Formats: sequence, structure tokens, C-alpha cells
Amino acid sequence: GIGVFEENWQTLLIGNIVAFLVALLAIKFFISFVTKYGFRAFGYYRIILSVGIAIALLLGANISLG
Repeated sequence: GIGVFEENWQTLLIGNIVAFLVALLAIKFFISFVTKYGFRAFGYYRIILSVGIAIALLLGANISLG
């Protein structure tokens, strides 16, 4: 509740600032990557990932997200 925020507001503030800066760097990297290489690499990545998951499921792997 509120007590957690009152006691740890400095930690929460630093965590939010760091998360924001990392997000900015990730967006900058993503935009420069897409500008240079386009979305082709992401298409290949998705196809390879989906084939890998399909093979794992066909071989009986138990894939759970929770």
C-alpha cells in the first residue's frame, strides 16, 4: 500500500529513471536497426521462432507461460 511508497520513494524514483533511460536507448537502437536493415530480420526471426516452437510442441514439450 501507501506505506511502501512512503518508505522507499527514493528507490522507486531511481528505478523509474533508470527504466526510462534504458527504454530510450532501446528505442534508439530499434529505430537505427530498422532504418539500416528494415524489418526483414524480424520476419526471419519470427519464422524461425515459430518453427522452433512448433517442433518443440510436436515433440511433446510442455510450454507454459505461467
